[in-house]
Amino acid sequence: MESHERPMSLHNEDQPIQRRRRPSSLWIIGVLCLLLVGIGYGYLITVQDPQLRFKTAMVEQGTIARVVTATGTVEPVFSVEVGSEVSGTIQSLQADFNSIVNAGDVIASIDPEPFQARLEQEQARLLSAKARLAQADAELSLKNRDLMRAKALLEQGFISQADLDVAQTEYQSAVAQVDLNRALVNQATAAVDVAQFDLNHTVIYSPVDGTVIDRKINAGQTVAASFQTPALFVIAADLTRMRVIAHVGEADIADVGQEQPATFQVDAYPDREFSGRVTQVRIASKAEDTVVTYDVAIDVENPELLLKPGMTADVAIVVESVSKTLIIPNVALRFSPPAASSTETQTHDEAIAETGGEETHSDASGSKSPAHRSSVWILSADGTPRKIMMSVGLTDDRFSEIKDGSLKLGDLVLVGVDRSGEEESSKKLPPWFR
Repeated sequence: MESHERPMSLHNEDQPIQRRRRPSSLWIIGVLCLLLVGIGYGYLITVQDPQLRFKTAMVEQGTIARVVTATGTVEPVFSVEVGSEVSGTIQSLQADFNSIVNAGDVIASIDPEPFQARLEQEQARLLSAKARLAQADAELSLKNRDLMRAKALLEQGFISQADLDVAQTEYQSAVAQVDLNRALVNQATAAVDVAQFDLNHTVIYSPVDGTVIDRKINAGQTVAASFQTPALFVIAADLTRMRVIAHVGEADIADVGQEQPATFQVDAYPDREFSGRVTQVRIASKAEDTVVTYDVAIDVENPELLLKPGMTADVAIVVESVSKTLIIPNVALRFSPPAASSTETQTHDEAIAETGGEETHSDASGSKSPAHRSSVWILSADGTPRKIMMSVGLTDDRFSEIKDGSLKLGDLVLVGVDRSGEEESSKKLPPWFR
């Protein structure tokens, strides 16, 4: 019995020993976890850049301009609408689209038969009127002789005064008839001239040297010139000189004047810029859907004949420009670094108010009024952003002119925050922290 109970006693003594070993294992695992966290945190703070990285732009020297933008249409400087002064049927066409013609060339003809018949009719009427005039002249001569004879007989006492009065009246009537027939001859002559004029105008000639840019009729078509002259052709005198009619809004027309340079582009040549000068600012306004515009003529040379009538042009008229001046990107004027990274937390608007300046707003063309106060950020010697004030002049859609301030050519201004460093830092973390 005793030998059987000893093993039982030994088993009960081993059980507390195993329970005392389990807490020591948990402590070891916890210490290892804390050690790994510490190693990861230390690694993180050693590879991560403590400072922000900024994008910069250089202060450059260049040309900046204030422009007025508008849309317009390309057209010839001088073009003529050739019409018909008579009504009739187009018999033939001697010119077509793009035909080169000289002044005096026949470009179309109208059926002349009706006009020839009318001319012959009027000529016959003229002959009839001349015959009646000759007859009246003969009758006048007869009455004149009768009057002279009556006067002689009255002196001799062979006739009475009444007979002389009758002879005198018949003579005066013959004179009036001659005047009437002479007027009819003149009228018939004028009718013949009109018929001859109409017959001559059945042949249509080119009035100028140039190129046919539009043909509005076909052979066999009837034209009616009863109320107004119908246009048959449009001839451009010289396509090597073109004109853009730009439609400038009433808010910008005060800045536009003659001889101002202008540039424009057309859809046919999007990579090419054409240049010209303002030759006319028209006083008459045009209103469409409550929008008032004024036409501005811009003449441009077209030696390669690239520009064609009717093209739509996007025009920029230079109303003011400055060359060889310091310029910075517009984004630099709008950038403000995070407050924690700079030595100054003042906002852009607060800086403008503090200096007593007024920031002007851009107009439709992206321009600003000159000489207003603004601020930009630069990096100080210790690497922190620092704000400096300056005067800004002309502004376009990309750059602004530096009127005065501490910036000089080659200085770097802040335009944004470089986020690429954050991505690289995340890639450097230990695998168990990603």
